[in-house]
Amino acid sequence: MYFTIILYLCKNFFCEIVMTVFEQKLNDLKAERDELQTKLNAQNDKYLTDLKDFEKNKNELEILRQKVVNLKNENAILQNNYQILKTAKAFGQSEQDKKNAYRRLTRMITEIDNCLELLNE
Repeated sequence: MYFTIILYLCKNFFCEIVMTVFEQKLNDLKAERDELQTKLNAQNDKYLTDLKDFEKNKNELEILRQKVVNLKNENAILQNNYQILKTAKAFGQSEQDKKNAYRRLTRMITEIDNCLELLNE
């Protein structure tokens, strides 16, 4: 009978020890899971931020490319106008008008070239 009582007590004591160890291991796993979830959320937030920045930069790049195309077209038109002005010079305008037109045209072409250089950087 004592043996049965001792066996019963040992069995209960052993079960309590196993349950305590199991609960501790379960708590450790929960804490590890929470830590990993926090890290995952932080990485996900960083990824979403990087993705938004990428999309923004992609859109800005497309806008700048379009500006470059527009400026190249405008430059071609202005160079054509310059050639026309040079031709018109041969048909007699006053020298002062020729100089003023040339200066204006030179300034416009210089500004366009500067803009193209900035956009190409």
